[in-house]
Amino acid sequence: MGAEIEALGLRPELILCSSAQRTRETLDLVLDSWSGTPPPVVYDEAIYMAPPEDLVAEVRKLAATSPPPGRVMMVGHNPGLEELAELLTGDGDPAARQLMAQKFPTCALAVITFEGSDWAAVGPGKGTLTRFITPARLT
Repeated sequence: MGAEIEALGLRPELILCSSAQRTRETLDLVLDSWSGTPPPVVYDEAIYMAPPEDLVAEVRKLAATSPPPGRVMMVGHNPGLEELAELLTGDGDPAARQLMAQKFPTCALAVITFEGSDWAAVGPGKGTLTRFITPARLT
């Protein structure tokens, strides 16, 4: 998945990662597959098993960073991440939306874009799902 993220030019400027050992190990595999200097990583206990509303609150906090990052990746746990992706997605690629609705497996990547650059404005239905990639679809 890490190689696919890099090949598609989707490397984030910042990574928010659960403090759990399992997510750290997963993220290490992704980072090891990227060239150059990795982006900053914030290990955040608040992401661990958080419901989607709490994850939105974590994303909104990015508005206070200077400068705010343009692209962020969150590494966490289901069902919270799956529910977050569903909550934020109001529009998007029909095939990607259908695939995401069927199953959100471990190491899946939902790429959700938002208009503007204000992280504080991120909320339900305001995102567009542009890609949904699963490990099984890479082989």
